[in-house]
Amino acid sequence: MKVTHSLTSARRKFAVTAAGIARTLIALVVVAVVLVALLFIVRPELAQQAIKRVETRWGYVFRSVDAGLTDSWSIALGVYLREALDGVPDIPELVIDVPFKEISKIYAKREEALARGILVQGPDDFVKGEIRIDDRVVPIKLRLKGDWNDHLAGRKWSFRIRTRGGEQLFGMRRFSIQNPNTRGFQSELMYFEALKRYDVMSPRYRFVQVTLNGESMGLMALEEFFSKELLEYSRRREGVIVRFDESYAWDSRDAITGEAVGWGGAFDDYRNAEVDAFGSSRIAESATLSKQYRVAEGLLNGFADGALSASEVFDVERLGAFLAVSDMFGSWHAVAWHNLRFYLNPVTLRLEPIAFDATLQDRFTDAASVISDEPVAIAMLADPLVRQRYKEVLDDLRTRYEDGSLPDQLRGVEDEHLALLQTEFRMLTRFPIDYLSGRLDALLASDGDYAFRDDREQDQYAVLAHFRYTENELQIETAIPREVEVRAASWIQPQSGEQAVALDWADLPLRLPARGVGSAPVGFTLPLLNPPDPDVTWRLEIEAGLPGRDWSRRFSAGPAAQVLTERPLPAADTPLPEFFVRENDTLRIRPGEHRVEASVVTPPGIVVSVDAGTTLRFANDALMLVNGPLRVQGTEDAPVRFVPLDSSWPGIVVMEADDRSQVAFAEFRSTHSVTTDSWTLTGGVNFYAADVDIRDTLFADSRGEDALNIINSDYTLQDITVDGTVSDAFDGDFTTGRVSGGLFTNVGRAGGGDAVDVSGSTIQVSGTRFTRIADKALSVGERSTMNATGVVMQDVGTAAAAKDGSLLELSDASISRASFAGLTAYIKKPEYGPAEIRAKGVTIAETAQPTLVQTGSRVTIDNVEQQSEDVDVDALYETVMKPGLRR
Repeated sequence: MKVTHSLTSARRKFAVTAAGIARTLIALVVVAVVLVALLFIVRPELAQQAIKRVETRWGYVFRSVDAGLTDSWSIALGVYLREALDGVPDIPELVIDVPFKEISKIYAKREEALARGILVQGPDDFVKGEIRIDDRVVPIKLRLKGDWNDHLAGRKWSFRIRTRGGEQLFGMRRFSIQNPNTRGFQSELMYFEALKRYDVMSPRYRFVQVTLNGESMGLMALEEFFSKELLEYSRRREGVIVRFDESYAWDSRDAITGEAVGWGGAFDDYRNAEVDAFGSSRIAESATLSKQYRVAEGLLNGFADGALSASEVFDVERLGAFLAVSDMFGSWHAVAWHNLRFYLNPVTLRLEPIAFDATLQDRFTDAASVISDEPVAIAMLADPLVRQRYKEVLDDLRTRYEDGSLPDQLRGVEDEHLALLQTEFRMLTRFPIDYLSGRLDALLASDGDYAFRDDREQDQYAVLAHFRYTENELQIETAIPREVEVRAASWIQPQSGEQAVALDWADLPLRLPARGVGSAPVGFTLPLLNPPDPDVTWRLEIEAGLPGRDWSRRFSAGPAAQVLTERPLPAADTPLPEFFVRENDTLRIRPGEHRVEASVVTPPGIVVSVDAGTTLRFANDALMLVNGPLRVQGTEDAPVRFVPLDSSWPGIVVMEADDRSQVAFAEFRSTHSVTTDSWTLTGGVNFYAADVDIRDTLFADSRGEDALNIINSDYTLQDITVDGTVSDAFDGDFTTGRVSGGLFTNVGRAGGGDAVDVSGSTIQVSGTRFTRIADKALSVGERSTMNATGVVMQDVGTAAAAKDGSLLELSDASISRASFAGLTAYIKKPEYGPAEIRAKGVTIAETAQPTLVQTGSRVTIDNVEQQSEDVDVDALYETVMKPGLRR
């Protein structure tokens, strides 16, 4: 009995104690909640810091948002408490699988980065894996990405990913995934949207759900990398993408502490950086791209050295717009020299900016211009033409802000993604666009009188000088604010280790003066001794140090692209031939027969008019570059003739004309296309960003890649004749147009050649006759749409081909004697996807095979779907669809 009573008493005491503890805990929780709520309202910056510490250590436990995207934390808390999310869009789920051995390398690299404070990339960082999405398995390589450790926080690690085996994902072969907050959540898309109006390129950017080896990473931002797929999606021709290399800034460290001090030091300067390219291996394999890279490098170095103005190097319209939109948003990060990316337009030979990584969570919100602290942007705006365009775009943005169209545009993009983001980042609010108005007012009122900032000295440098060599000379530029002593230069044979002297000892040691604070590097040139055996690969190494110190360092010298001091295109600075007569804003060519012994370049914006009965005979290397509208006014009895003096001539280029060109009753004979040391165009007759109407015109004996090439333009081709080409007849890239009537014949003498070949275009073809075509009469590619009716195709390789996401609608047509196939649909570039042909009322006779349809693509004839099969497209293009002169 005593035992029972004691147990009961103990239980009562325990219950009372437990209840007291519970009440105390509840009270503490209530107090904590109240204090946290008050902290959000009264001291939001402290609340943010606390949550950021938790995020960094544990991942996004509270699903919070960086402060840069909130109006205030009190509003964010309200959103968090009352949000009710309906209609959230579905998003793709990427399941990434990486073998244990490979993922272990990723773990080790992350630990190394966390210990160092930054992620330093190595050549062997990529590991193999695969992505599963829906019913597809895409082989990949991936590595960690990002400079700072915010890319490695919590569970949301950033990865750079490359597809393997020719595969693609969302039309991309190279892309990154990262925590959405590293790119400012929805604000990155809003920034890109504002740039679209001005045709400034940016990478594709979307949100995906990601799982890595069975562990959810949650919602991630997927961002396209700099590749030819980005260019094609942006309706640009394949070309090179370049940047100022920031490696030296990252590599520079304090001599005493060993800490990185590159930012703000001698190498935090675009003038003290090398120029490099994305996709260097692809460039090295292509003579055309290698030439373009040399031009891009020469242009950027010419700008950095002050030899070329911004308007001589960059696309003024797009650069001015990029700077204006970035400044409106307060995106200092986008205009920082080490974040600039440029595409060399192979037609204009000007560099176009590619916008990315605005980092609007860390933006300027006051009246200060982001240009004022960035020397490269200051140098760009020092050019009157760039500054004028910058002001024009700011004016346009201000007008659109006031009439509500700009806020509506930005909110429309935000509305597509905000609800989705809030499913995970529950405290995320709308981007506060109200600050844009004040910034626009302040920027428009500014006189733009910015000063260069000073450099900070440091002791241990990534390099002491820049060493580059040409065929017979060594180019040296001091890189640091101290004197440098060059002590030796040697050719090294990598395999054998053999060495040979590269500089005359009489020139050594060479004392280089210090680079002035805030000034460009100081340059020298020395004659270079040739290596003993020019047929063997040699590496050039330089030994240098600081005067008065007995240590030396060795540096490898790379081959140099010539620093350009003038535009690489033919300039309108030479007198025009005497048969050109200026009449106000028109240059009229007098009727008659004229010899053109040298290239003719007309001033921008001037109309060039050629009267009936005129014949122009061009020397072998004499081209005609028209920087404005072209008006060729021939008649049936008195055509205008463009012909060679001898066997052939380069051709004619009409570029960036504000008004429409007109060509009637003309003849273009024996063009071999435009090729110079810096410039290569595929067409004998070229129209770039120049709308044109051509009728009753003959293109004969074309010896280049295309007889007629139209790019980024609208056109009509009425009753034209193309007779005799080595390769293609008409090539349209990123165009809209119509071909009516006319004849294409004897196309493709070099073993390949299409009559009408369009990419990224919308085109109508009606009543045209195609005969004796080596390859394809109609070729529709790279997400094009063609409607063709009443066409006749006979004695062709393939009558009509649709490829790479394109649609061809063919009606009331006849096909006869196609040596390979009547209708074909297939994928050549996987990033575009399958193609389709819809044929009605089409007769096919005396043809090897009526259709060839690759599995996944479609061909229907009179609503009957044709059988598909597996097709080796690569083998197809190596045999029956030989490229000929096509690159």
